[in-house]
Amino acid sequence: MTKAQKIKSALEIVEEASFVLKHHFSATLPIYYIGALPFVLAFSYFWTDMSHSAFARDHIIPESLLLAVLYVWMKCWHAVYCQKMLSIIRVQPTPGWSYKQLLKLISSQTFISGSAVFIMPLAMITTIPFGWVFAFYQNISMAYNGKRGVKEIISRAWESASIWPGQNHIILSILSVITVLIFFNMGIAVYILPYLLKTMLGIDTVFSLSGFSILNTTFLIIVSGLTYLVVDPLLKAVYTLRYFYVFSVKSGDDIRTDMINLRGASKVITCLLFFVLLSSYSSNAAAADEPIAAVKEPSTVKIASPEEINSSIEKVTRESEFAWRLQNNKEDEDQNEIGAIERFILWIKDYIVRAWNYIYNKLNEWIKKLIGTEKKNESNDLWKSNVFLIMYFIFAVLLCILAIVIWRQYQRKRRPAAKITAQGIPSVPDLTDEYVNPVELPAERWLNMGYDLMQRQSFRLALRAFYLAILSRLAEKKLIMIARYKTNLDYLTELKRRDHEHMELIKLFSANIQLFDRAWYGMHEVTETILSGFISDHERMVKIVNG
Repeated sequence: MTKAQKIKSALEIVEEASFVLKHHFSATLPIYYIGALPFVLAFSYFWTDMSHSAFARDHIIPESLLLAVLYVWMKCWHAVYCQKMLSIIRVQPTPGWSYKQLLKLISSQTFISGSAVFIMPLAMITTIPFGWVFAFYQNISMAYNGKRGVKEIISRAWESASIWPGQNHIILSILSVITVLIFFNMGIAVYILPYLLKTMLGIDTVFSLSGFSILNTTFLIIVSGLTYLVVDPLLKAVYTLRYFYVFSVKSGDDIRTDMINLRGASKVITCLLFFVLLSSYSSNAAAADEPIAAVKEPSTVKIASPEEINSSIEKVTRESEFAWRLQNNKEDEDQNEIGAIERFILWIKDYIVRAWNYIYNKLNEWIKKLIGTEKKNESNDLWKSNVFLIMYFIFAVLLCILAIVIWRQYQRKRRPAAKITAQGIPSVPDLTDEYVNPVELPAERWLNMGYDLMQRQSFRLALRAFYLAILSRLAEKKLIMIARYKTNLDYLTELKRRDHEHMELIKLFSANIQLFDRAWYGMHEVTETILSGFISDHERMVKIVNG
């Protein structure tokens, strides 16, 4: 057997792994999700807490330790999942795990897989060794069988990662495309789901009211986690199958597995053969019981010679309604031996080649008609070759000009129309507008505006400016999220949820809300003394927020 015959293509590996996973998902996927689901949920919560909480530094140490423990938990279950896949591929019972083997599993996964957090980003930055490093850390889960030590695990994982690098990189490319497609599908589904609930069931949620503000880092982490939970089981199955074939070159496990599968199929084949033989014996017995005179009846049918039969067959098969059958027989046999993905790629490649050949032939015919073909001396041939080069060059230049014109037209349509009005001084927000956005200006600008209004004796508008400064400051510190549909009570509830540890800040903000509501929405008079107290409360809130 040659080397090319031993190596399976990347598409065959991916399709075979998806077939094994599809037919044994009930026995494998629960094992995987027991380990992966707690880590993904914990990581999503950790990211959200570290991104939005103003006191994340107080939680970072215990949450990081919990995340590290769940990471080791996930990698240990990954190893169990891969061993289960190996036992299914080898048609063997899954081995049990003793107490000592579990301790070795935890120690090996902590030591080896823990280094992936530091080495994988470095390999991704340098790009070239990423394929080998990625395959190495995937093979760690398959290399441990309960008996091997750390050195032997590393040796076998690296041996499997370093062999057949072309196949490994093609597998990574295929799975990367699948991952990107699933990521976009997951993102669209998560974004549209609240609107479906609102449209079909009338359930209005915070997500459907938020609009595009839902597209933040937490949204990306949730979509990435869902994509990981969908793609990673297939990825582990692919590399488990690749690991099996790598070491089957020396051990012959693939041949033994094929023999075991044939042993089960041989029983079915034996039953079919017995049924065929029994049917043929009964038909022969029925024919023997017929009278001999019936066989000797004279026949009036004319028997054709073999030459006449062959000529008739050739004549019929050359006709148009039967020619397609002979042309596609060989193609059908070849297509049955390849997978669906490879057939799709070959189909696209065939149409691209046909289109290119058609354009090339038409261009050659046009050029030949243009230059003429009467004279055939050597000077004329040289002149023809030069004309061909010139025509090809002109055709390439015209294509480039056409591409540039199309690109400029596309950019011109995307570019907004230029405004003739001169650029003036940035406009000041209208404080009388109920829908003015507090984050439209920084807190210092709102404060300056409030002081100016105090000097003009516009105390009511000054109170509004100082209140907007408070909202802008809290939004800057990620303690509240500004939205048009939220009320002042919503902001107070959100502050209690995100910063429940600082009760003084909550009390000051609650008092300011009550004062602002009485003055802005009610008939309560605003005086300079009230504004001074409002400003002092704001300064105390700033000190608490800044720590």
